[in-house]
Amino acid sequence: MARDDHRTQFEIGDIIYSPFSARSTVFLLEKGYVIAFTHEQNGKRRIHLIYGPVSYFPVLTTFKNTEQRASYEAISPITARTFGREAFMQQLSTDLAFSNDILRRTVDQLAIFAERVIDLQATKLEDRLLESIRVLVKEHGEPASGGYRLPYKLKHHHFADMLGVERESITRAFNRLKHKRLITQDDTGIITIFA
Repeated sequence: MARDDHRTQFEIGDIIYSPFSARSTVFLLEKGYVIAFTHEQNGKRRIHLIYGPVSYFPVLTTFKNTEQRASYEAISPITARTFGREAFMQQLSTDLAFSNDILRRTVDQLAIFAERVIDLQATKLEDRLLESIRVLVKEHGEPASGGYRLPYKLKHHHFADMLGVERESITRAFNRLKHKRLITQDDTGIITIFA
């Protein structure tokens, strides 16, 4: 364990890290979920990834002194281990088990990015939405009667931000998927997928 390793807690809606944060902190999620997003030129928010337990961020500024464009927001209560960047890098170079764990986490994150690129090839919004839900369930899902459910709430505007479309379009696509009985969404916003 690195000398300046600390546990920190955040609540829903807290911005954990942004382009304006000091570039010297690395977060390892122990509990909860975080969205990574940027703002487009038109001011709309674009969600790029959802991090869950055993993920770490920010990836780019951890290993390279690169400008960080994404902000990270808690979508559930979270607990994270925080490291100073230097201590994190020191631990990587001296602790083989820690280094192997971070390598595995990095490969997992790259696989998610690759799946997102493949998702962009679908042209029908309904298919893109269903595939996005499948990717999230594959990463974070838990068994539910007859399918798998996400353990956190996502609203239609989150999916609109992920897919770069208007919220109303997502609502129509959700309704079509519900009508086909491929997904359900309960009153609390929890989504279950059956496809």
